[in-house]
Amino acid sequence: MYGNTAAMIARFGDTEIIRLSQIEDRETEEVNSARVEFALNDASAMIDSYLRGRYLVPVQL
Repeated sequence: MYGNTAAMIARFGDTEIIRLSQIEDRETEEVNSARVEFALNDASAMIDSYLRGRYLVPVQL
């Protein structure tokens, strides 16, 4: 995986990640880590699909 929840929070801030991970509950002040990790796994799979033809994936960072 090319990212994690902590990196997303560091880049976009708590408020934005809470808003995006808790769509149905606007009152909560907690990140839904499972939802963020699921989205990051999907994004990593998409990145790998583009790189697979030229590189060994997953790319080591």
